[in-house]
Amino acid sequence: MNPVKPSFLQAAMLIMLSVGLSNHVFIIPVLLQVAGRDSWLSVVISSLPIILFTLVVFLISKQLKGNTLAEWLSNNLGKAGGFLFKLVSSVYFLQVSYFTFYDTAMWAKSSYLYESPMFVIGLILAFLSVLTACLGMRTLAFASGILLPLVVIFGFYVATVNVQYKDYNRLLPLFEHGYTPLFRGIFYCMSGWVEIALILFIQPYLSKKFKLWQLLLLMFIMVGLTFGPLTGAIMEFGPYEAEHMRYPAFEEWRIASLGKYITQTDFFSIYQWLAGAFTRISLAMYIAVVVWDIKKKRNLIFMIWGILMSASLIYPLNDTVFQNLLITLIFPVNFVYFSFLIIIALMAIPIGKLKKKRRGTGATARGRSSP
Repeated sequence: MNPVKPSFLQAAMLIMLSVGLSNHVFIIPVLLQVAGRDSWLSVVISSLPIILFTLVVFLISKQLKGNTLAEWLSNNLGKAGGFLFKLVSSVYFLQVSYFTFYDTAMWAKSSYLYESPMFVIGLILAFLSVLTACLGMRTLAFASGILLPLVVIFGFYVATVNVQYKDYNRLLPLFEHGYTPLFRGIFYCMSGWVEIALILFIQPYLSKKFKLWQLLLLMFIMVGLTFGPLTGAIMEFGPYEAEHMRYPAFEEWRIASLGKYITQTDFFSIYQWLAGAFTRISLAMYIAVVVWDIKKKRNLIFMIWGILMSASLIYPLNDTVFQNLLITLIFPVNFVYFSFLIIIALMAIPIGKLKKKRRGTGATARGRSSP
């Protein structure tokens, strides 16, 4: 009996957990630093070009026809083009797994594990991530279906109970520093949302093809994951105070309460963050290795990478340096990689059709020349 394949709903949950951590947590302090109060308008405007990007992703997904993205690109662009894609993808996803791993360990130590060595925190996180990556995409998708519902419930809870602290007047005025912050904010919004193209890596594992409306709905959910906590941080703390917070989405939990007597509910955010972090790390590790179609030594590679990530925490980066890396390197690299992916995939479509036409013409010519 063949194992049950994940549905698109489970794949969407996997993407919401993985991309949600980036767009719900990592990107918000970046947007506040580069765009300030104008950042919420950057989100609104960015939702227009990301619709076009999503349409292109759907167009490419229709061309795969059961193949993995790496197989399809290798068939259409040749071995050299396929090798370039695999190499760039591996480097990109390994850095995604590392920076997510590092920021999660840093957050855990600074938030609730003050006395614990970062190396020990990293070992536990690496063990969970490596174990899940070893179990494969199917396990990742099914685990996401279990983890996400509580993440969503907690998210709506904190948004609702904090309504009493929200001052909508803090969203205005706009353009205090001209239009440059707005455009910078648009770039960083796009840098996070382009990760919807992850569906191209997950598609071959699904039980059936997805529809355009499903992908567009997922895209709008991703936009909401950024817009909600971003506007919440501005309305609750003000744009200037929120700009200097390391984790504005986490700070929103510090003012939330449950009834009259339970005033500390930020432990719910620990579940939210760790669910997203271990999913994002595991998924990135898995794609970085599986893109090469490695099967025999796959688990060994996962374990080696987990050990290397943990060892790097013995001498951690300065947090200020890491914040600067988010702005100057990590999110720009995000945008560049997925732009590269879309460009070569669009190039592969006509090249593949031309190759198919030539093969058909050659076969016809051979048939005519045969006696």
